Amino acid sequence: MNKKFFILLLMPALLLLSACNQEEDTEPKVPPTSMTINVEGDIDLSKPQIAGTTILLVPEFTPANATETKIAWGSSNPSVVTIADNGLLVLLNNGTAIITAVSTGNPTLIWNVSINVTGGTLPLRPDEGPGQNEAE
Repeated sequence: MNKKFFILLLMPALLLLSACNQEEDTEPKVPPTSMTINVEGDIDLSKPQIAGTTILLVPEFTPANATETKIAWGSSNPSVVTIADNGLLVLLNNGTAIITAVSTGNPTLIWNVSINVTGGTLPLRPDEGPGQNEAE
């Protein structure tokens, strides 16, 4: 069999196999139409919080079948309050910070809360001296 003829026969088969291996995303992406941020536990963020506390913020979306449920978190003052990608707040030092949550599936959904941190004067990081639990 001629090499060129063999290659011409093989090309359509390879193209067909390549097309079959590509999975199509048949499920439509569903962006949220509303967002609520809940605080895990009985913590009222409108009241002053104590440095050294950790608080988990949990987003809920409407509709319930929303598939684009990622949140971009931010802190206006990371030396006072930091927030991780999973919504875990760490209150580090006295001061005030605004926490912002923005839905990446629907960037018009934005949530803000101002947090006032008090009562903490000891560093919480081991490389900065004794921790909160090591005070004498």
